Parts: sequence; C-alpha cells; structure tokens
Amino acid sequence: MNIITAYQCEFCSKVYTNKETTRKHEAKCYYNPTTRSCASCVFLAKKSIEAQKFQPVEFLVCLMNHDISDKLRTGCPTYQRSTLCEETGLKTNLPPISFDEKLALERLAPKLAALQDLIKSRIQAQKTGI
Repeated sequence: MNIITAYQCEFCSKVYTNKETTRKHEAKCYYNPTTRSCASCVFLAKKSIEAQKFQPVEFLVCLMNHDISDKLRTGCPTYQRSTLCEETGLKTNLPPISFDEKLALERLAPKLAALQDLIKSRIQAQKTGI
C-alpha cells in the first residue's frame, strides 16, 4: 500500500496530488469569488421552458444578457457576488429553486439576520438578568 499526499481546492473540494496544480486550479475555480464567475453571481438564474407538453427543460441564463449557453464564464465585468452566497455561506449561486423564490429569499435574508440578532440579545439579557 502506498500513502499519498493530496491537496483539496478550498472552493469546490476537488482533490489533486500536486500542490502547484491545486493552486493553479484554485486561481481559476468557478467557486472562487475572485474569479468573478457566474457560479456565485447574483445575475445567474435557472429558467424553464416547456419544450413539449408537460416536459419542462431547465437551463441557466445570465440576467445581464451574457451568453453562457455553452459554459459559465469568469472575469465578468458585470459580476456581483450573490447575497445568497454571502448570507448562507453557499459556494455557488446555482439555485435548486426558481428565480422568483431566490429573489424572495434574498429580500428576506436581512430580516432573518435582524431577527437572529434580536433573539440573541434577548437571550443575553435573560442571562444577565436585565
């Protein structure tokens, strides 16, 4: 049995046997916010069309009208990091939900954070007897 050393991308969890290869990958990884990739951009959305009756086809679109039909892009000049990624710690903005549901969640995120803060302050007040 051979023991090997492996290196894992901190953004997407891909594993490599070479440290330099891992560094090169991390520099261009879709999930690295510094690459300004569609994967974590607020303008990425999942759309659905009904190709045949009762058979929807889902695909990804850029709301800034960039062509991402063949692959996601990096280095986008209109990139904005999704608040959904920031608030939840998710590495990707690829939504398992509809675009309208995603927008609703992004609007609710600050309210949920404020509610969490209020609950924490009340718990703290109870502990200190105020």
